[in-house]
Amino acid sequence: MPKRRKSSEEATDASGEDLISALPDAVLQVVLSFLPSDETVRTCVLARRWRHLWKSTPTLRIIQSEGCVMYWSDYAMNNFVNYLLLLRDRLPLDECQISYSKPCDREELNEMLRFVNMWIRYAVSLCQAQVLKVCIGNVGILLGRSNLALTSRFLRRVELTGVILSGYSLDFSSCPALEDLNLCSSRIYGPKISSQSIRRLSMTQCDFNVDTGSRMRISAPCLVSLQLADVYGTAPLLESMPLLVTAFIRLGHDGFGTCTHEAYGDCDECFPC
Repeated sequence: MPKRRKSSEEATDASGEDLISALPDAVLQVVLSFLPSDETVRTCVLARRWRHLWKSTPTLRIIQSEGCVMYWSDYAMNNFVNYLLLLRDRLPLDECQISYSKPCDREELNEMLRFVNMWIRYAVSLCQAQVLKVCIGNVGILLGRSNLALTSRFLRRVELTGVILSGYSLDFSSCPALEDLNLCSSRIYGPKISSQSIRRLSMTQCDFNVDTGSRMRISAPCLVSLQLADVYGTAPLLESMPLLVTAFIRLGHDGFGTCTHEAYGDCDECFPC
C-alpha cells in the first residue's frame, strides 16, 4: 500500500513550530490558571516569552497530595509558596485553592499549616480573591486565629474542608458579596454563624460545639438553599429565613441536640438547649 502523503497541517506540526506560544498572553494565563502553582512556575523555562507569565495568572493553587507531579517536603513547600507570593504580581485573583491531602503525622501537618492563615489573608485581603477553597485532609487548621474574620468586598464563594472555625471566623458580615458557603468535615465552635448575603449554605459531616454542648444559631435571612447533612454535636438553631426555597436536613446519629422538654426551638433550660 502506498504511503499516504502528510497534510499541510500535519507537516506544520512536524516542523516543530511552537503554536501554543503564538497565543495571546491573556489566553496563556487562562490555560496556566488550571495548573497547580508549582507547575505554573516551571513553565518559565520553556522560552523567553514564558519567563514571567506565571506571575500574573489569575489563580493560586497550592496543592500537596500523593498524586502531585513533584514531591514536597513540608518545609520546602512552605518556602516555595512564601517566595511565590513575594515574587508574583499582586493582581486580583479569580480563585485561591489550598489543598493538603498527603498522609502525614502531626508534626508534618503542623509545619505545613504554619503559614496557611497568612496565605489566605494574602489571597483574600490583598489580591481580592473571588473564590476561596481550603481542603485539609486531617482536621487541623484553625481559621480565625486571634479572632480574625474573613474580610472582603469581592469574595463570592467559600469552600472549607477539614478546618476548625471559631469565634469571629463564623461572622461573614464583612463579606457583603458572599453568596455560597460550603463547609465539609469541619469542627465549628461558637455561638453564631451569621451573614446578611449568603444565599446557599451547605454543611456536611460537620461537628457543632461537640465539647461544650451549647447550641449554635445560624442567622442568614437571605438564604434560598440550605443543606445540613450528617452533622454532629448540638443541632443548630435556625433563625428566620423568609426567602428559603429548598432545604435538606439530616442529623448524625451521635447528635444530642434534642430538647429534653420537647420544646420547639430553644427552651434555655435543658442541657442541649
